[in-house]
Amino acid sequence: MKALKIKSVASILKENDEWDGADDPSSSNNRGHPIGLMDFAHEVEQKTKYLTASKDQWSKWVYREKDAFALGYIAFKDTRDNKANDDDPKYLVYSPNINNGKYSYGDRMYSAQATTIEKGVKKASTYFRPLTIPQTVILTEYECCRGANKPTRDWQETFDKIKTKITNQLFFLTSGCQNSALDAEIKHMLSSGYEFLDKQLGEQLRDMFEAREYYNDAKKNNTKKFTYVEAYESFGQNKFRCASVDLSGYSPDVDRSSMVTYGEEDMPEEIKDKLAILSMLFNDHYVENVGYRAAENIFYLCTT
Repeated sequence: MKALKIKSVASILKENDEWDGADDPSSSNNRGHPIGLMDFAHEVEQKTKYLTASKDQWSKWVYREKDAFALGYIAFKDTRDNKANDDDPKYLVYSPNINNGKYSYGDRMYSAQATTIEKGVKKASTYFRPLTIPQTVILTEYECCRGANKPTRDWQETFDKIKTKITNQLFFLTSGCQNSALDAEIKHMLSSGYEFLDKQLGEQLRDMFEAREYYNDAKKNNTKKFTYVEAYESFGQNKFRCASVDLSGYSPDVDRSSMVTYGEEDMPEEIKDKLAILSMLFNDHYVENVGYRAAENIFYLCTT
């Protein structure tokens, strides 16, 4: 699904500003959409009640106003290799709910095409629907993992810088090399209050051992196991879709059996506390041992 590269609604609306006037014949903007795409978008909006916004000259995003991410996009173009977009255009629908076995790479794996606008609108009505938790996790897990890895990366960098200043041949970060006789001897000297002739060397050694301890703690805490939380409004009440997510493997693993929806009254206190902290942050920010805010209404909470 990553090949589809679905963007957040906030990004789409921000980028769409540059297309203002693109469909105005009197505009100097010569990248206007083809009439076929404009008609297609109009019919999709009428049939589904969703909204559309420009993606590029030949396609438009389809989204719901309060969602974090688009549902997919539509296009009116020729997708054949080595053909111009306007050679033999088709009505195209791109959605994570489509599995097109004719293609093995690229966004065409998630596309369906039609030769008439009526069939194109019907496919849009069939495949465009709110993203599931697993689909949203695929779109947001990378930055969450990046934030979770930052403490380990930072302490490793600190350790390596100090180690380089002293020697590259005596001290190592990996656990198998931490029990060498020299390593243990110097650590004992530090803990027993030994006074180094070179004060700076003594401080560097203390800082290095401290950095290694913090690194090991950060690595131990970074399990990449989270509770996914998606907030939304239903009949005037705030609801929260939750699921256990493991991001430690090559692909994100969503425990479907753990999916549950809470109201504000029955939400566990631990989730409430961490949500309160993350809600004060901007999007794309990670707090160690608390979690990550992926979007206005999407959060990853650290679990032990």
